[in-house]
Amino acid sequence: MFDNIMEIQLEKISVQIERILFENNLLLSELADKTGLIAEDIQNYIDCRRIPPLSSVKAIAEFISKPVGWIYFGEVNEYIYDYLVLRGYEAMLNDYPDIPRRIEYDFINGEFKNPGWENQYGYPEEVFIDDCFFDIERECMNDHVRLSALRYLAHHNIPFRSFKEKELSINRVVNLVSEVREYTGDFGYEDQDDIDFIIEDYFKRI
Repeated sequence: MFDNIMEIQLEKISVQIERILFENNLLLSELADKTGLIAEDIQNYIDCRRIPPLSSVKAIAEFISKPVGWIYFGEVNEYIYDYLVLRGYEAMLNDYPDIPRRIEYDFINGEFKNPGWENQYGYPEEVFIDDCFFDIERECMNDHVRLSALRYLAHHNIPFRSFKEKELSINRVVNLVSEVREYTGDFGYEDQDDIDFIIEDYFKRI
């Protein structure tokens, strides 16, 4: 996980160190004194000029009584969010911002808690995030397609005989999009044009 998101770690570490300075009302020199680090090195971390070695991160983490992972990744839900963004799910996360916290809850309170879910920093392994997200992604995608179908119907006069018939049709188009995605695997949540095409084609044929 750490290697995969190294490109965002410089900025994350910078933000976390600045947060420590602000929340503890510290000068850079004071943080250096309290951690045994060199002020110039800490400034380089803040300026994103270099990533700190693990020994420096441990020193900062011990000073604020936080896990090492907090310096690298922020809170657990932030770590999950960053990982899913790198996987291409930013659009879904914007519409369903509770997803990272749902996965975090399962990680912390899961019925079958397993130490193997944690990486060396005490944060969830990629496979754990992927497994949790699998069902959540399908749930959110189906909800998104349903809302898209309702928007389509709001602008088109489809002569349904009853509310039940309308609901059945919406459920069918949701299932259709799911089946097409499973079969082709070439479009996702952010591909609204593809979703709208399937919805329009379906309702034109009924």
